[in-house]
Amino acid sequence: MKETVAKSYCLTSVGRVRQSNEDSVAIIERPHFTLLAVCDGMGGHRKGEVASRIAIDTLEREFGNISNEVSTWKGKVLLKKCLSDANLEIFDMSQSDTTYEGMGTTAVVALVLKDEMIIANVGDSRCYETTAKRKTIKPLTVDQSFVEILYEKGKITKAQMLHHPNKNIITNALGIKDKLKCDIKVYKTDFEDLMLCSDGLTNMVPESQISLILKRDATVENKAITLINRANDLGGLDNVSVALMERKQNGFPR
Repeated sequence: MKETVAKSYCLTSVGRVRQSNEDSVAIIERPHFTLLAVCDGMGGHRKGEVASRIAIDTLEREFGNISNEVSTWKGKVLLKKCLSDANLEIFDMSQSDTTYEGMGTTAVVALVLKDEMIIANVGDSRCYETTAKRKTIKPLTVDQSFVEILYEKGKITKAQMLHHPNKNIITNALGIKDKLKCDIKVYKTDFEDLMLCSDGLTNMVPESQISLILKRDATVENKAITLINRANDLGGLDNVSVALMERKQNGFPR
């Protein structure tokens, strides 16, 4: 009988240019699920670091002590609640204290259950997967960004998106409004590799290179380190973060 075994790992780097790291990452492993999260803070002067940490802390408080099975419906409810709670906390802090004015954060979260996984997305951090049938990475999220709107309207091509002068403008984030709009999708849990990342990775490393790194015969830790190093080798213009989960039938080699 074939057994599927999973391993996960997350890593973040300040990059080669920025003075501080405003990204936050987390993996929460419980008996019946694994949660992965990447948050890319914004606002400068370490305000983004506060915002991204609030989002991660909220997820850890909600999911960290769950020992029972979580249904897909319950998982969606909990994810919406967590992100809404974090959004309001960040928004209230930015409104009540000028020190934190303008802070916010993206969030991409994957709640991996036995048969299904729930992907929640706010902003332009991304989630990708590879499967046994598909060797190149497949995006599971759509950026909430200015260039994505232009692309959907047919005004620019995919290639033009990569070099557009406004490619870093996002249209949604935690903390910018008191009410949150969050994309939540459900997929089958049939991936070989699942990757969440900040734009510090995807703005530096082409998707073709990311695919090759993920499909290597290497540990999940080695893959994460290689992805981070590749982004930094290509300039490291931003903080860069990844959270990876790998599934193999019949386990991993010793």
